[in-house]
Amino acid sequence: MTCLHVSKIKGDVITTEPSYKVWNNQASAFGLNFKRNPLPRNVKQDIEKLYGPITSQTRMIYICNPNNPTGTALERNDVEQFAINASKQTLVFIDEAYAEYAQLKTLAPIAINNPNIIVAKTFSKVLKRLEKSTARLVAVNDQLNDAEKTIKRVDATLTGLDEKQSAPLKKLNTAMTDSIKNIRDYIFGKKQEKQGYGTPYQVTVNGRLQEANAAVAGKNKIPDAQEVRLTEEAEFLVSDVVLRANNFLSTKWKDYRNAVESSQIKLFKEVKMIE
Repeated sequence: MTCLHVSKIKGDVITTEPSYKVWNNQASAFGLNFKRNPLPRNVKQDIEKLYGPITSQTRMIYICNPNNPTGTALERNDVEQFAINASKQTLVFIDEAYAEYAQLKTLAPIAINNPNIIVAKTFSKVLKRLEKSTARLVAVNDQLNDAEKTIKRVDATLTGLDEKQSAPLKKLNTAMTDSIKNIRDYIFGKKQEKQGYGTPYQVTVNGRLQEANAAVAGKNKIPDAQEVRLTEEAEFLVSDVVLRANNFLSTKWKDYRNAVESSQIKLFKEVKMIE
């Protein structure tokens, strides 16, 4: 939309090289040309050099801060002062898509009363992080469901064995069921057995992930520090439960499978570690 706006009168876009380029084809299609200032060896943008190329043909200056793909960031005060000065001559577009990752304070306030400064952010990165966490948690739950089905099938086959043969495997079945329950309690919370005491608050993996999703989806603005923090907490908890599940599958469950199959019961599926 910005490129369409500034291309009403054909001209140039000033930026650095390298910098984020996904939108460049659209800009070129609107008839805009690019003047790219190569980054120095230390790959930091020399913001003062962006002043020089401004001419009557300049339609926009694009600053990606932190820069993509170099990952370097400019000082906030330097960008602010440059944007204010340069906006007297042309449009200044500040891309803060990665600002949260670098813990940079936004420059959005300077754009409120200056029509020649645009500060852009994105929902997509936070949403993709939450989608990935959700997919990982679903994978954990699927693996646990498969394990529970296998335990039930093993239990069903034990009915035809005598007590001496079946007792060790029944004991293992109980141990596997308890281990799975512990992981599920971590994901969804423990069921409250006592009545009349209310429901104590529990920090659960699923609860924190739902809280983060609701916080991001429930706002009609770019995620701020609170939403980013909730996303990070959800990611941490999901990673932790993935670690617990993979540890269970690679140790206790592996030993259980070996014990069952040594008794000639062949009911197991191959399991893959959760990524």
